[in-house]
Amino acid sequence: MAAIKFAAMLALLQWRRMRLWLTPAPIKRARVHARALTAFRLSAESRTTGRTGVVLYVSLAERKAEIIADRAVADHVRPEVWGDAMAALLGPLREGHLAEGLEAAIARIGTVLQDAAPARAHDHNELPDGPILL
Repeated sequence: MAAIKFAAMLALLQWRRMRLWLTPAPIKRARVHARALTAFRLSAESRTTGRTGVVLYVSLAERKAEIIADRAVADHVRPEVWGDAMAALLGPLREGHLAEGLEAAIARIGTVLQDAAPARAHDHNELPDGPILL
């Protein structure tokens, strides 16, 4: 009887991992996109004078990431340009090096922002730079 209870408890503890493994990729992508949009709307959208906020959203559970930019940046940057930043993130991430991937992706995003929304003399940082863990 104790072995059955132990097996049942183990199955319950593994349920989230199994549920994520069984979830089809399009559903995972849609969920991550929805959460990334929510994070962007709550933390960056329209919160900068020039509408230049950018959010890099990473979901470790689904193993997916998204970059969402505010209107001024999105209007000047083709979506495929963000592919370089995503590749910089995902390469090290696949090898288990999250910090290095984030660092590389943020550097690429910074390069894109230098071209799309160059800093002006009177600019100041309007958004926090650090990670927000949800």
